[in-house]
Amino acid sequence: MGAPAPPRAGPGRAPGGALVRGGLRITTPLDNPYGPGPVGRWPLFIGRGPEVSTILTQLTGGGGMRHILVRGPKRIGKSSLLEHLARHHLHDFAVPPPLDLQSLPTAELQFCRLIARISEMIAQKAGPKARTNPLSAEAIAADPIRAFGTFLAEIRAERDLDRFVVLIDEMGVVMSRLRGTSSEREFFDQWRALLNDERVNQHLAFVVAMPDYSLAQLSAEEGGLLGSRLGELGLQVRLGVLDEREARDLITTPVRSHLKYQPGDVERLLAETGGHPYYTHLVCGQIVTAIQAQQRRTGIPARERILVPTAVVDDALRAVLAHSDAFHHVLADSSSATSAVLCAVAAGAGEANQPVARRRLVTLLRRRDAGIGAAQVERALDERPDLLVEHDGSVAIRVALVTRWLRRYT
Repeated sequence: MGAPAPPRAGPGRAPGGALVRGGLRITTPLDNPYGPGPVGRWPLFIGRGPEVSTILTQLTGGGGMRHILVRGPKRIGKSSLLEHLARHHLHDFAVPPPLDLQSLPTAELQFCRLIARISEMIAQKAGPKARTNPLSAEAIAADPIRAFGTFLAEIRAERDLDRFVVLIDEMGVVMSRLRGTSSEREFFDQWRALLNDERVNQHLAFVVAMPDYSLAQLSAEEGGLLGSRLGELGLQVRLGVLDEREARDLITTPVRSHLKYQPGDVERLLAETGGHPYYTHLVCGQIVTAIQAQQRRTGIPARERILVPTAVVDDALRAVLAHSDAFHHVLADSSSATSAVLCAVAAGAGEANQPVARRRLVTLLRRRDAGIGAAQVERALDERPDLLVEHDGSVAIRVALVTRWLRRYT
């Protein structure tokens, strides 16, 4: 189960085109389908079938806690997965619009205020069937979890409303905004209690997205105890990079009505982006923008599919590499030891981005810092599976663009 199948356009026909003698005539302008925001619809939502299946099994299972924690590195597609679930897979539940905590002012991240906001979302979704008013943050301050459980029981008292599923994105914002305050620890203590409250679990399941880096910070602040308590935050669903078939689809399918690539260029894009959806979007977006600019310069709309010149692919890769902001998260969202591992792998990989044998990698690391060795390599592989991969005793960076950026700027 994954993204819905594309609409069939008939033999020799594709969306946006009309069948003509000798091929396909384009009848719609070339739009750029690659953008910075979450994507939940075909053809940009690719793969994630096993993850969707796991989530639906958890939500439709028996009694008890059915909450889900969607985790993974930043920019791996967690927000897109939430949007995809809301659009295509949760029709048997009452689902308010996803809540993006990034969009809220810091004051609204206080636990009682957030619960009050969620109650308002639920009441709006219930519509005329709502039998109680949304909660007030001030009124529930003494016992917000009990108040929320009572609210849910009252709103579903007649059992004429489906169970609620509430999608929350960017839970890591709570960590970054409230860090160092008593509210941060209090928030997560209360959040765990909320997720494990039987009165809440009868009526509602949360699907929450949180980056690995924030979870690691939370664990560090709890003295490393988070690992044993992670289940209290819901069933873990960890996202990784796309496999080769999915990555190939993301490169070719969204633009297949208008553009086609040289086979060698597709292989090169696969190597440069490593199946990472973020970098695939960046590079492919640059390619489409360049083709659009060519069409504007000529003033002649394309009547048939365009073969993307290799020079355009080259220019797109150079353009992405020139923007350091596109790579900020590589080191900013990694621990200092993992950052050192990434830099050492890049240094040892050379221009061809060759894997680095573990023994040689440890030697390179100890030249930088005598305190970093084999144990840190193991942790780095677990911390950044979106960037690092091990095969036959050697470690490599999946994304050739990242290797080149690290070699150039670190």
